[in-house]
Amino acid sequence: MADTDVTSSKSIEPLETRRLLSGVRATQASYPVNMTPQDVVAADFNGDGRADLAVLGAGGGGVALLLGQNDGSFAAARQLQIGKPWQIAAGDFNRDGAADIAAIDSGDHITIYPGRRDGTFRVSETLRVPHAADLVAGDFNADGRDDLAVATTLGNGNGLTVIFNRGNHLDGARRAVGGSEGAGWVEQMIVADLNGDGRDDVTTIDDVGGVHAYVARSKGDRFAAAKNQWFGRQASGFALADLDGDKKADLVVGGWGLSAADPNFTGEIDILKGNGDGTFATARGIAVDGYGGALAATDANGDGSTDLVLVTASSPMRVLFNDGKANFATSEDVNPGDAMRGAWSSAIFPGDVNGDGRPDLLQLNSDTDSAVVTTLA
Repeated sequence: MADTDVTSSKSIEPLETRRLLSGVRATQASYPVNMTPQDVVAADFNGDGRADLAVLGAGGGGVALLLGQNDGSFAAARQLQIGKPWQIAAGDFNRDGAADIAAIDSGDHITIYPGRRDGTFRVSETLRVPHAADLVAGDFNADGRDDLAVATTLGNGNGLTVIFNRGNHLDGARRAVGGSEGAGWVEQMIVADLNGDGRDDVTTIDDVGGVHAYVARSKGDRFAAAKNQWFGRQASGFALADLDGDKKADLVVGGWGLSAADPNFTGEIDILKGNGDGTFATARGIAVDGYGGALAATDANGDGSTDLVLVTASSPMRVLFNDGKANFATSEDVNPGDAMRGAWSSAIFPGDVNGDGRPDLLQLNSDTDSAVVTTLA
């Protein structure tokens, strides 16, 4: 598939005319991590059936672990003795029932730290992946084992290296996938099955307006070259979710800053219907004044449809409600508390991290050096 510029033919829907609803309630809890947070992953690191949080410190600040408690809260953060990585991912690479940590220690080396099921970790192996920029775990060949996908950035392009799990460890068997010339630094990676074959695929977003989808082929030991779509503005925040109930992953991309297509426009959410083969239809834009660069897809009001939660300049969170057909006719500003007020949030991570059956949102506050859990009801 040729590179596609989605800014030239899409329609833009104004959000300012949409009415507000009441009904989404939110509670918030803040957990100090004693360092400036950069990223967070949620996984069961000690095998007790509860989600824990591993928070990455900015600039090689280390990793703090917050263990999940019986009441849905998290224990006080403690620093892990695993060096000072600058990107992390979680997966059960040795199949012992507890999540391990994969960390980029430098631009060329990735270290695997298996969990000891007590909240501590040991060094297992170091893998060399030149020009590693980000990483994420997934089952890319549908064998029931966690593999590792590593985004690479070099010169005027980027690509993907997949390291497969051949038993109970990552043995170094890998597949390099061609990427895209002219692409920027990879900012976020998401794993989802884009073509319905039961194998995980990888989608990345870069800092110059590009979204790149890598689709597993054959038995999962090969990946097709990236299918690239360009947005003409800085893409910031994205999600993959079935928005219209057709069981195909749709793409949501947040954009901010000026663009040639919208010279007076400062914020927009682009929705691209998934075609079921790793490609997406032409973008449909929703204008969002003051979009703050972070979004998540989750069922915020419990009606069975996936809604969109955004960070905006005017409110801590804004929920765009889905009518079940990927139409977002209503929105609501939600104020869950003061834990994120006035703070910059570069990402929102959705999931039920406290085990209460309700959607949670994870954010990081670099002003207060804390991880913030917001529960929607």
